[in-house]
Amino acid sequence: MNYNFDKIKTLAQLKESGYKSRSTKDEMRENLITQLKKQENKNLKE
Repeated sequence: MNYNFDKIKTLAQLKESGYKSRSTKDEMRENLITQLKKQENKNLKE
């Protein structure tokens, strides 16, 4: 999900945007899965 953080200036605006806080563990897990999928796709193209 993409947020325009340049326009969000207050906590209320952040909440209204639908932003959901995630733990560091969850964010790192999602990033790792994304990287592994990219690597898998790259290997399939070779």
